[in-house]
Amino acid sequence: MEILQELYQQKDVSEERKQAFDVANRYHFLHTLALLAVPLAGKPYLVGGLMTSGVLMFSGPCYHFALTGSRLMKPVTPYGGTLLILAWLAFLI
Repeated sequence: MEILQELYQQKDVSEERKQAFDVANRYHFLHTLALLAVPLAGKPYLVGGLMTSGVLMFSGPCYHFALTGSRLMKPVTPYGGTLLILAWLAFLI
């Protein structure tokens, strides 16, 4: 929580970076909770792998942008989102 407080207290941090941190944090939290239900899936290794990879590839670049302001890793974010969608679909199998 200290990182979030420091980020919001800095005056030179753009609203876009703050919003990126909030989105990353929300999706990270939601999918961490969803990972608790992975053993109940029909193919837990597939679902767990897709969801873990998706969280890393979606939230990771968002956190990186929010904390550094660098857009270097931003193009990876859609691939992470796609993996998260595939994880949810695989959960239904």
